[in-house]
Amino acid sequence: MNETLTTSFRIGGVVGRGFSVFIRNIGVFAVLAFVVFSPLVVAAVFVPVPVETADGSTAVWDLISGLGSFFLSLVLNAAVVSATFQNLRGQPATFSDSLAKGLGRILPVLGVAIVAGLAIAGASLLLLIPGLILYTMFWIAVPVAVVEHAGVRTSLRRSRTLTKGHRWSIFAIILILLAVNILFGVILGLVLVLADVTAASSIVYRLIDVGTTALVGALGAVMTTVGYHDLRAVKEGVGVEEIAAVFD
Repeated sequence: MNETLTTSFRIGGVVGRGFSVFIRNIGVFAVLAFVVFSPLVVAAVFVPVPVETADGSTAVWDLISGLGSFFLSLVLNAAVVSATFQNLRGQPATFSDSLAKGLGRILPVLGVAIVAGLAIAGASLLLLIPGLILYTMFWIAVPVAVVEHAGVRTSLRRSRTLTKGHRWSIFAIILILLAVNILFGVILGLVLVLADVTAASSIVYRLIDVGTTALVGALGAVMTTVGYHDLRAVKEGVGVEEIAAVFD
């Protein structure tokens, strides 16, 4: 059944439907996460263990994991946008179509992430609050780039316009996602302790960490996509069918 037109932007509405979409399509999201993050899975297995510097840190893996997670998360986020809209309009999300749509928009999404990330980092160096403000302003820039086929500047500008007047609510949603991320981290830590996996350089630790990063990233992408939908519905009066028509 298709979603009815949203008339207000509510924290509970975005979070509730975001979790609902994620859980209903957990199989598709899990497969997407595994396929997209498969290069990092391969690296986790084949990068020598341990690869340590003099101070005991796993420098090589940390570098590979950091850069790999950044790029692959963008591919996953772009793919999740398509899958989320298919579900919102009452149609099943498919792996192949979602991945194709994501890869097709990866360059503008990468540009959006780099420019927004540099702006947020630069603002945060001055004070934390300006960085948080920019983060809320650019929260839906990736869905804009994917759905509206917009370039970097247009995506950031559109995100700033659509989020205006709702940034406190968006900030609350971001905090909820942060809490979920922390909860996943705690659970991961308990699992590793129970499994007697304590070394950050172990393959098991790496694989679990990569999987957790991918799934939490997919959940965050679902939330931003639902938020983008709701903001356009409230501010522009467009429904899910009109927005999702771009994927037909």
